Amino acid sequence: MSNVFNRNKQYKIPIGMRRSWWMPIVSEPENGLPVYGDVEDMGAARLGTLTYTTSVVDIEGDDKVLRHIEVFQNGSFVGETTMNDLQINAKLYGHTFDAGVEHSNGDDQSPPGGYCFIEPILKTGSNKPIFRATFLLYLTANPANESQSAATRQGGSITPTYNSVTYTVYTCKTGDWRLRQEFATEAEAEAWLMGIAGATASWPVSVEIIGDGSVDPAGTTFFPAGEAAVLTFSAKPSVLYDGTTDKTSAVTPAGVYTISAIAAPHRLVAVFAES
Repeated sequence: MSNVFNRNKQYKIPIGMRRSWWMPIVSEPENGLPVYGDVEDMGAARLGTLTYTTSVVDIEGDDKVLRHIEVFQNGSFVGETTMNDLQINAKLYGHTFDAGVEHSNGDDQSPPGGYCFIEPILKTGSNKPIFRATFLLYLTANPANESQSAATRQGGSITPTYNSVTYTVYTCKTGDWRLRQEFATEAEAEAWLMGIAGATASWPVSVEIIGDGSVDPAGTTFFPAGEAAVLTFSAKPSVLYDGTTDKTSAVTPAGVYTISAIAAPHRLVAVFAES
């Protein structure tokens, strides 16, 4: 086995977790993403662990598995942060908070909400990280995991108790359960997350580029409902599909495509001729 470091190996790995936020869901449009209320800063992030469950179907024939299908059912997310605040805890678990007192009742139910966080990512060729933003669209805190512990300080040392909350993750009405995108700076990642959390109603526009071309804004962008979504391509694509509809003729000679008064998600595919 060689001990020589191979500098040609590619890597792209998360190196931690920064910042996290929770926000209540105040309404759910029938064909759109949830609308969120006030954003709660969960403090410095320490840990985020996501696992999920799928339903499995195996189609068998001729003594073999012809097709294996897995469909997302729900997930479990554990978020550990430095924010152990009674008022925020009451919001997470559906308790009441009045005049500085948290009231926990046996009939309390955890309300649905959203949760988002940022991960620094190191990749090949750079010592400067990029930042991956993750938004879990619909989840509830698990009451069975609400815990409180206290320990005697020993030997003059203090062991802090961090706030660990376990959530169950579900799909929202569009069938989506998570959104992720990577950015050059942490500020851009936070702005993207806050755009999703803070919009009274918004619709995603995602663009896939095939060939030698680009678009601004790239990736997935959320536009407020009723406003125009303007996308500027580096040149007019050879073909542009908006869903299954050919919209090539709607692109201006300068490469601008406009969705007027957006009221639904849009998935675009732009095909450019190879140079």
